[in-house]
Parts: sequence; C-alpha cells; structure tokens
Amino acid sequence: MFKHKHRIKEWLIENSDKRMANWTLKIIAFTESSFFPIPVDPFLAGLIVVKPKKWLKLTIDVIVYSVLGGVFGYLLGFWFFDLFGPKLISFYGLTEEFVLVEQFFINHAFWSTFLSAFTPIPYKVFTVGAGLFSVNFLVFLAASIVGRGLRFLIVGLIFRYIGEKYSELIFKYFNAASLFAALIIILYLIYKFI
Repeated sequence: MFKHKHRIKEWLIENSDKRMANWTLKIIAFTESSFFPIPVDPFLAGLIVVKPKKWLKLTIDVIVYSVLGGVFGYLLGFWFFDLFGPKLISFYGLTEEFVLVEQFFINHAFWSTFLSAFTPIPYKVFTVGAGLFSVNFLVFLAASIVGRGLRFLIVGLIFRYIGEKYSELIFKYFNAASLFAALIIILYLIYKFI
C-alpha cells in the first residue's frame, strides 16, 4: 500500500501544474472519507510543497471534498445498512455489542465524529457508522467540518510555512498528539457519562 501512496503522491507532484492534479486531490479527499484506504494528507502536503502560494486553496478544496465524502459515507450507512447489516450482526452474535456501540455513538455523536475527523482514527468508519445509527445529520456535519477543517488547516500551515524538511517530523508528532487528545476526550466521556 505504501508503494501505491508514494506513486500517487509523485504523480500529483509531477503534474501539479495541470488541472488534473487538483481534481485528483479532490477525488482522493472525497473517497478517503467514505471508502478509500489511503489518507489524503500526504497528497495535500506534496502539492503544497510544490505550489506553496496555493496552499490555502488546496487546503480548502480538501476540507470541502473530504466533508462531502463524509456525507456520502453517512448516506451509505443510512440507506444501505438494511441490505447487509442485520445479517452480519446476527451471524457474528454481536447484537448486544451493537446496541452498546449505537447508544455510545448517538449519545456522543459530535465527539465521536470530531475525533475521527481530526485524528488518524479512520474517519470513513465513523461516517458510515453515523448514517447507520441515524445520528443527527446537522451534528454530524458540524463535527465533520470542525474536525476536518482543523486537521487540514494544520497540515496546510505546517507544509506551507515549515516546508518539507521538518514537516514530516512535525506531522509525525501531530498524529501522536491528536491521538493523545482523542484518548483524553474518550476517557473524559467515559468518566462523565458511563
């Protein structure tokens, strides 16, 4: 998978002056939020390094298309779960666990969505899950905008103003710090509400 990510990133950088690179970035941002396994961050970073003056436009494009992809994931969970979901839950004997996860997700919809949108936790799982559990759409949308917005603005700023030399190191610690923040929020929610 790393080889493919590296190849796509190199292609985007090599073709950064072409309109196709911007559309490819938007497509990756959209699909990564609902089903594509490779995160969009390295692609955004690569294009910002090549086109630093367009960092804000690229970042906003990624935020918008990522949130739209999240909405698509929500709709997938909302509309198509009935086709396969109940059979899977019953086959694996996970009915009780499913009810617990559903209650947690519904009771903490904003934080669950925000954490997955901001941290390296797979956002796509939570977008489909939000639709599956019929989470309030406006809460889901607000948490997605805030989480994805913060994440990609930080990535954009790091790669615009620090550049490629130190940004890999900073981004590595950003992921660790965001996971630590997620752990603190989860522990707080468990302490407060369970």
